[in-house]
Amino acid sequence: MTLDPPGSVDTRPIGINDAGDIVGLHFTSDGRGHGFLLTRGVYTSIDVPGAIRTNATGVSVLKSWHRDDDKEDAKDAGADRANGVQHRDNAALGGLAVVGRYDTPDNVGHGYMLHDGVLTTIDVPDSTFSVANGINSSGHIVGRYRSRFDGRLHGFLLVDGEFTTIDYPGALHVQGMAINAKGDIAGYYEGPLAGQFHAFLLSGGVFTAIDPPGSLATGSPSGTIGLSSHWLVGYYRFKPAALSCGCDGARAFVFSDGSYTTFEIPGAVSTYFSGVNRRGDIVGAYHDGSRPHGFLLPGV
Repeated sequence: MTLDPPGSVDTRPIGINDAGDIVGLHFTSDGRGHGFLLTRGVYTSIDVPGAIRTNATGVSVLKSWHRDDDKEDAKDAGADRANGVQHRDNAALGGLAVVGRYDTPDNVGHGYMLHDGVLTTIDVPDSTFSVANGINSSGHIVGRYRSRFDGRLHGFLLVDGEFTTIDYPGALHVQGMAINAKGDIAGYYEGPLAGQFHAFLLSGGVFTAIDPPGSLATGSPSGTIGLSSHWLVGYYRFKPAALSCGCDGARAFVFSDGSYTTFEIPGAVSTYFSGVNRRGDIVGAYHDGSRPHGFLLPGV
């Protein structure tokens, strides 16, 4: 299923939650980047007031958000179950939280969370820019920031207002984070040589490098990655040279139980996975030689 918000000339879905809500980035013909939320078949643009660009990277329904169900919720739930649709009531809609990045006119990036109509900026102390990339149902947020002290990119975990830095041992930079309901964290790191990118999984305090067999590089400087309780999804470079379209050749992959499965959209020059939920629904993008398109792949 192709995903292209109305008016989009470049679409990049990034995150999907267990209810099937999708967030990402799309560009319009004026060159501006906008975040988007796709829920129940309806696209909504996300633009932080005063920002020159907004991106939406992660979405979750917060389990701490409560409101009494009403009769309409019960009626909708019954109709959904009768039609085999996973139900999410109006209370859960109110609990929807989106995280991402917005850039101000001074070209500084800031992380944000949008929840129940309230926008909260997320800036790591002593950083020159910050990005919030993923959020789980507990409201724990992961992302990356550039330190004003060493100029390097570091990952972060934000829990109850407290930031914890995440650095893969020996890495030059860490970026592109995702977090699942169990608190496992995934991302990309660069190093020990510049330009050498790898994916990683951090589970139970232990780092594991993720590199599909035959990959020249896993991820990229602005790479996205998805993580659920069962699957880690991303992409890897499979040839060193750029293709004639000016885009990188890439294949998507799924990592589960120590095994890799690769995937390519038929006819596409590049395919990227960026988000996965516990049902195995995957979002990503493919390049057809002229522009990127988003897609949803149900089940794995």
